[in-house]
Amino acid sequence: MIRSWQAAMRRVLQDDPAVFARTLRTLGLPFADPVATALLPTGLAPVDRLPSGPLAPDLLGPGFEILLRVAPPEGDGYVLALETAGTRSPARRSYWRSRMAHLLAAYRMPPVLLVVCPDEVTARWAERPLALGPPQWAALTFHPLVLGPHNVPAVADPTQAARDIPLAALSAMTHGTGPEADAVLASLAAALKGAGRSEKKDLATVFGELTSLGLGTGTAAARTWKGMAPAAHCRRAGITGGRCADTRADDWARSVLTVLERRGIAVTDDLRDRVSGCIDMALLGRWTVRALSATTADDLFTEA
Repeated sequence: MIRSWQAAMRRVLQDDPAVFARTLRTLGLPFADPVATALLPTGLAPVDRLPSGPLAPDLLGPGFEILLRVAPPEGDGYVLALETAGTRSPARRSYWRSRMAHLLAAYRMPPVLLVVCPDEVTARWAERPLALGPPQWAALTFHPLVLGPHNVPAVADPTQAARDIPLAALSAMTHGTGPEADAVLASLAAALKGAGRSEKKDLATVFGELTSLGLGTGTAAARTWKGMAPAAHCRRAGITGGRCADTRADDWARSVLTVLERRGIAVTDDLRDRVSGCIDMALLGRWTVRALSATTADDLFTEA
């Protein structure tokens, strides 16, 4: 049983590693279908302790909403970071620049920053190159890949949305404040409901959650989506303020898993899904205490 949207995303990427690249190519962007795609931790991994494998054991500070390691059929791989931007802020652009430099050093792979914007003015602002160094001689320059109303079509037909849920989700995130917002959001909601009753339920979980993230908090689009979105496609609970209402539980779950990893206890996918899927705060508290003295993963679930 899939217990969290992160687990659903792992399943989607295992079954269809080209899901993001195919959607970008639909928009005329030159991304070939990868041979493999791995979901990475979204925090900032310490550069000097990052292993050569796809996952980092320690996380520091805030991170990206989505971070993927992509292996293309030819050439070197790259790291794809997904961000959403509803407002313009010079500080945020500086933050992007520092994090992209960190990704390059940490993973030794070229990073790609994909920014999704709900209005054209913000999208044009986000598209400007990010330079690292003095203005007269930049050491590095990053070019964000920005998706907004100016380059993503409005998918306002439920049949079309059902055929390409990833594209419909991007359409909802980029046209959620435009004149076609209601039709675009309703089309995606109908597509997600249909997918939730089929073998594509994991796809519906992932892109339903991504849409809620992309629409932000407190906006008219977020309120509209809250009334339309199938509840099952948000992590275990309804959407509140553009995000799921189990944030505290997620924080506790991450703490449990971090303690286990730092104590050298292997965290399997099944263990991660079980802990991440728990919303019982009392139980998560007991697991946190047990993690401090556990010698095996089984000790976490064994009553004293």
